[in-house]
Amino acid sequence: MPITALRYHRLSGLTVSEAARCAPPEDGGEFDPALLAQPLGPLDEDYETANMGVDPLMRTVDAALVAARDAALRLDWKAATDSLVAAGRKINEVPAPSTSYQAPAPVVSMVRSLKRKKEKIDAALALGTGLRLEAVADRGEIVAGESFTVRAESHHRGEIAGEFKKPVVALPADWSITKEEPDSGSAIRFTISAGQNLLRSQASAMAMLPEPPPLVTVTQGATIDGYSFSVSSAVAQLRTSSTRADRIALRMVPAYTLAVEPKQAIEITGKPGKPFDVLLRVHSYATQEARFAPG
Repeated sequence: MPITALRYHRLSGLTVSEAARCAPPEDGGEFDPALLAQPLGPLDEDYETANMGVDPLMRTVDAALVAARDAALRLDWKAATDSLVAAGRKINEVPAPSTSYQAPAPVVSMVRSLKRKKEKIDAALALGTGLRLEAVADRGEIVAGESFTVRAESHHRGEIAGEFKKPVVALPADWSITKEEPDSGSAIRFTISAGQNLLRSQASAMAMLPEPPPLVTVTQGATIDGYSFSVSSAVAQLRTSSTRADRIALRMVPAYTLAVEPKQAIEITGKPGKPFDVLLRVHSYATQEARFAPG
């Protein structure tokens, strides 16, 4: 058996003989479905190669996550949150090595793996605490130089004790918050002034995404038993009718758009041409009055 496989099975809590019994059967051999239920262990070879001594910590994290799952199935959100907090605090106890360009590949892989694990724990904590952030704007088309409002409201389970901080708005460059005032309940209404920056071309990496990144986001931090995490929500406009409700992402638009109708006209050759009308349809996204004359 290769050294890598030996290391993996040792970290999985199995001896070499046990690992051999858990190996896939040869062609025509009998397969035991119970093998699929056996855990592979909390670590991979990157932890052992990095020599960080995190095996006991990660096994404690696994036990805490199992306890959190059992508590969630019982709808005991307080116990589930406590177990998730314990798992997150154990993750933070893992020494953070340097990730410079000279760091070995296993160390870089370990750091990335820890980051992914922490993100999953934080997402589970948001569900366990019921921490939900709603951020709704009064308009979806944003014109440079104009203002709009964002209403941010936070909800969480009442039985969960902790420090839930005030929501923070992340804005593009040259944008600013001109007013902040409390709204109904625990909501906060922000008045935001869009900067005079015009539409800019996105980076090639952003242009390849199925959806552009949100223009404005709202983030709220929370601390439970000394462990901190946060939730974020993209600001969107809520458009409702008698039959549906749509969440529209914010987008930058020009103040006015011009459309020509008809888009095409047909002229029959060999016959005298006839005059036809051309209509200019102007659509205004701006909230301020202005005068303009098409040329």
